[in-house]
Amino acid sequence: MDKEGTTANTFEKLKEVCEPLPFPGLRPFFQSIEELYKKDRTINIAVFGQFKAGKSSFLNHITGSRILPVGVTPVTNVITILEYGGEQQITVFFLDGKQRLIDPEELPQFINEQINTNNHRQVAKVVIRLPQLKEYHGLRFIDTPGVGSIFSHNTQAALDFTPDTGLAIVAINPGSPLSEGDLALIRELRTYTPRIYLLLTKTDLYEEKDLQTIEQFIRKTMEDHFHLIYPVYRYSVIRNDAHFRQEILQNIIRPMAERRNQLSDEILDYKTRSLASSCLSYLEASYRAAASAEQEKKRLMDLIGEQRKDMDRRRRELKVITQSYTSATRDHLTEILLPRLEEVTRKLQEEFSREYPTWRGNLNTISRRFEQWLAKNLVREIDLLAENTREAWEKLLTGPHKHFVRYLEEARRERNRQIRETLSTELKDQPVELVLPELVRPDVSVYWAFDTNIDLLWFLIPMPLFRRSFGKFFHKRIATEAEKNLYREISLLTEMINKEIGNMQEDTLHHLRDDLITAEKILLAEEDQTKPLEEKIRALKTLTENQGA
Repeated sequence: MDKEGTTANTFEKLKEVCEPLPFPGLRPFFQSIEELYKKDRTINIAVFGQFKAGKSSFLNHITGSRILPVGVTPVTNVITILEYGGEQQITVFFLDGKQRLIDPEELPQFINEQINTNNHRQVAKVVIRLPQLKEYHGLRFIDTPGVGSIFSHNTQAALDFTPDTGLAIVAINPGSPLSEGDLALIRELRTYTPRIYLLLTKTDLYEEKDLQTIEQFIRKTMEDHFHLIYPVYRYSVIRNDAHFRQEILQNIIRPMAERRNQLSDEILDYKTRSLASSCLSYLEASYRAAASAEQEKKRLMDLIGEQRKDMDRRRRELKVITQSYTSATRDHLTEILLPRLEEVTRKLQEEFSREYPTWRGNLNTISRRFEQWLAKNLVREIDLLAENTREAWEKLLTGPHKHFVRYLEEARRERNRQIRETLSTELKDQPVELVLPELVRPDVSVYWAFDTNIDLLWFLIPMPLFRRSFGKFFHKRIATEAEKNLYREISLLTEMINKEIGNMQEDTLHHLRDDLITAEKILLAEEDQTKPLEEKIRALKTLTENQGA
């Protein structure tokens, strides 16, 4: 049996030994590995990093193309895949399952944050096939959106891709080497891939002594956090670019292409081992609970009781956290949007002043035309205002998201501390995965309430005499309607954002419930389960030993 068959067989036996249902916290990891077995043998070489770390420039240079857009602000906002094809071809895949071939000059419309703002085109991914990648057939080069960008949806798109990574290159800007975001990203990548390389970009901007200091800092930080040092490569597309490119191709890319099948097996093997390690920690904790002396059983039952009470407390705390954020949403939105009211009103009034003299007809005709004109232009201006301030009001979700993630991490640490102190064993959990929702803003619609019936008397009013007076009336009316409908937009956004904060609370609670069920499965293991658990542990250890043989 080949290595892939051996690893697949190991995974199937692993499912038998440690079925995810008793331990809900492991279910997502089982599912991600099962998905990988269904895919082809292509290896994904994904480039991650903070926004503006030079990922797109690096991929353009390393693949010998200039196809990916680059810029001075965060550009890439969609997962973009470069792979071999007999002729150049760009395919856009949409979230609704549709796809479309496009020309190279159209590419920025689909992956550029400034054009496809907040991915309003609903692009799932873009696949670019290039003839010059023939030597690397079987490898995919992945350009991911920047982590840590003010565009929260970009960060999530990059993190969502980590389970599919075969080899990770983490681009690091020397100006801010190994930020908290970089370390968190590397920590998550370690779960999914055995091969991580650090790429120090834009080295042409720094002196040699400064680069040496930065590299020393990176190595020390890596050793402090992970107790190992990943390879660090320098890169520049301006100075010594041919040397840097050759070094990456020779040391990383070409060996991947030459040993693709073998490395694909190693990647699956690594992911399966990581899962097995988590399973083993849960089974061993269950075994210790089952084998506990009778006097220790009461301690375990007391601990379960504490954790159930703790769950009630945490549920109340999460509700308080949610309320603290949702109660402030409307005020924050008002601070963001209301200062623009004067600008919107002035713009509309100026446009009205230019157009009104050209309107003809009696009062009834002109009144209806004013209603239609104002409704159309208010929709346009409020829509534009909301989009121009999107970055500011989207941040109203990042605060609670970070709070919920930290809360979940703290809860898991506390749960594991209690189990460690009670059973003298460690649980190996997978990284906290709490999705940051992507906001889809409701369509703008204008509420119209024209509160006078004077236009019903149009047949009595000679418009040539009163045109100017009604023009002033309509002019003043613009300010009233603009303010009323801007507050309506604030209400709609408040409702939408608060709903997503509530959803994040529920997701956090769901994770906590899964963790509680997992803890109870471990702590409630009875003495008659000792032998079956011992057999499972022995079988699991045998599986992993054979896998490593």
